[in-house]
Amino acid sequence: MNVTQFFRLSLGQWRSQRSGHDLMLGGFEDLRSTITIRALPANDRQVIELCRWYDVSVDLVFHPLEITATGDTKNREADEHYLLVPLPDPDNPNRGKMLRSRPEEGAIRNCIYRLQDDDTMTMVTEYDRATTEERIWFASPNLRLRVATVRTEDSGAIATTFSSEVRERSATLEQRHRVSTAVL
Repeated sequence: MNVTQFFRLSLGQWRSQRSGHDLMLGGFEDLRSTITIRALPANDRQVIELCRWYDVSVDLVFHPLEITATGDTKNREADEHYLLVPLPDPDNPNRGKMLRSRPEEGAIRNCIYRLQDDDTMTMVTEYDRATTEERIWFASPNLRLRVATVRTEDSGAIATTFSSEVRERSATLEQRHRVSTAVL
């Protein structure tokens, strides 16, 4: 699998079940949500604005994605909307930098991605006070798995999450998926 195939396989609507553990406070989170991932053209207004924010040329953009998550629980602000804009390494598009648009997470210093030989996507995001490492892989074309660990220099691992995501099927979704894959 290459990174284009990985992103194309990620498109669509997913039902997600996430469990999280706060290792410092001993808390546990159980969240169900619907995640929609769609491809954006490089000339999309949101992509252009994000590139300006990071002072990056739009010509370097590679398979931008828009991600929307809507939570099914009322005890947490689970609704999220953000962009992921890969900037591939010129020598190997299976790795590179990732622009992310989630200002609520604080200042992102750096985000890198790499598609491993075992078809696992690894994203490492450095913030001012913490680093998040996320791994995403497909158990089958309609089952995606994710694990993430948040670490600080002082405390080591402070939180972990595991998510299983099952692709939703519907005629309307299939039509949107075909349109989105045409962009990639």
